[in-house]
Amino acid sequence: MGSTFIFRTLLNIIVILLLPISLWAITPMYDKEVRDSLSRQQQEKEKKKSEDKGKQEQNIPDIREIPKAKKQSRPVIVKPNIKGKPIKVIRPKIKRP
Repeated sequence: MGSTFIFRTLLNIIVILLLPISLWAITPMYDKEVRDSLSRQQQEKEKKKSEDKGKQEQNIPDIREIPKAKKQSRPVIVKPNIKGKPIKVIRPKIKRP
């Protein structure tokens, strides 16, 4: 219970009390004009998106039949006719007494 304990508790109390105040001071406060201009910009973006969607729908051609894909044949692989030679295992003959 030395001076470090007291210092830490005071520091914790200060941090707990000042942290919300500092966060409140950092957040931007918008005027009514700024909020109105932001809402106007959002509305303009939505109008542009709706106009773009209308233009895309008009440019799409009407496709009535979809052409079928042709069946592709597999490539023929010629295997070489090679016969393997048997491996001769040489085992030493051990004579038992």
